[in-house]
Amino acid sequence: FFYLTTNINEVAFDVYKYRFAKKIMEKNSRYLMLYGGSSVTEGDDNQYNSSYPLIVDKRLRPVMDELGIEFRVENIAQANNGCLPYGWCYESMGEEDPDFVNWEQSYNCGHDAPSFELTARVAGTSKYRGSVHFTASGGFSPKFLPPSNFTPPYCEEEWTVESVKAPHTPLKHWYPSESDLEAERTKLNDFNKKSCSYCRFLNPRYDSSVSPTGFNIWTLGKPCPYHLTDDKGQPNHATQECDASNFAYTVVSDVPRFFSQEGGRYDSKNGGGARHHPTKSFHMWRGEAITYIHVLTILSAINMIEKDMKGGKKRSELAKEYADKLEKLQGPLPEPKYCDKYYCQYKPKCYTDFKPHFNKKYTLSELIVGKSEWIEDWTNFKSLRHNKDVKGNLYLKIIPEQTGKVLICGMMGESLKHTTFYMDLHAAEDESKDLSTYSYETRDSKLPKLVPWTNRKYFLAECTELYDVPSGKHILGIVRNETIKTDHVS
Repeated sequence: FFYLTTNINEVAFDVYKYRFAKKIMEKNSRYLMLYGGSSVTEGDDNQYNSSYPLIVDKRLRPVMDELGIEFRVENIAQANNGCLPYGWCYESMGEEDPDFVNWEQSYNCGHDAPSFELTARVAGTSKYRGSVHFTASGGFSPKFLPPSNFTPPYCEEEWTVESVKAPHTPLKHWYPSESDLEAERTKLNDFNKKSCSYCRFLNPRYDSSVSPTGFNIWTLGKPCPYHLTDDKGQPNHATQECDASNFAYTVVSDVPRFFSQEGGRYDSKNGGGARHHPTKSFHMWRGEAITYIHVLTILSAINMIEKDMKGGKKRSELAKEYADKLEKLQGPLPEPKYCDKYYCQYKPKCYTDFKPHFNKKYTLSELIVGKSEWIEDWTNFKSLRHNKDVKGNLYLKIIPEQTGKVLICGMMGESLKHTTFYMDLHAAEDESKDLSTYSYETRDSKLPKLVPWTNRKYFLAECTELYDVPSGKHILGIVRNETIKTDHVS
């Protein structure tokens, strides 16, 4: 059951191993995990600190501290967000050059191959050549199953190995040997071949370059080896195939089962939540699945380092050796196959005030010049520049790079349809000039006359693309059509 939902191929396993070996040997190394996603990853109907990214933080932080690696986990997920422009903003809302990038957007763009590839390339274009992790959205609640016969239940945070006492068969802590770790590597690779937990999302061309992993409870196992029951415990003989959720409902006697009635509780005031959101225990399972892959590869790296250091090699020598092996394993990042239409051949710069925002740079606020009646609206814990019932323009400093294209995006479904864009070309070239009082009325009369920027087209449901913008530092004016009373511009 576990290996169906979470697996990794042997090349990706070795990439993780050499990455950690290199970081352990280097001084002042850092491991950055960026978690993008929807309300599932955000932790809706639970507490933010019980979301699966924060479970990974809790489990891995003591390990990273012991190894001397600076560890950062940044959960930038948001409820009810589109895959774009959000997919361009991983390194704006989170910090730059991640080692690990999480995607979880099955509900919003679960069949959009360009979006999957775009996220993989966020990891692949990091200067540390990160890994991508695809987390399938959704979940299921085992609240119809019998309660656990263990105290505390296996699915709760308080459970430990020592919790299993007579009359149950006692358990022992696992201290894996080198051969145990190699056996796990082989087992994970075998399951990856039979039932890949991320291949639903990523083209195999990226298998080495972004060392993918995944979590997918809907991965099929064929044929199903178990007598199946549905989520109410009733016999279900309708299929000879099964996904991971079917395994969860299969009763195994005298084993501390992760899925019991207690696993149906949410970390909310009344213990309830939406069916499509993971329960508290389900978040713990997702987080510990990611942790397991990391710990196995870290232990393998430590074993390798211990052997190599016994041979008399210095830290700096080993760091270089591991870096060379890592580069060889990863190979070059392939050319885009699907995501060209999302401009994934370029590394995007996204400016937003959306929260969470761990990066001190790339805020929308830093681009705003002049005075405006537009306001910040913190609805749904997001920050946006919003103009609904007020008058006035919004002025932004823009610096187009590479493509001559600038995308101006609103909230979901708001493409700034009823707005006029004016471009004040090269008005921001002089960085010493105070632009805090800028307006069209006070601008330098010696500059070229303002004209509406008509080189524009809609881009998806949220954005307007301005194209053929010349190089330079310009000021863009966004002017709302005030005759359309129902318009909502953001």
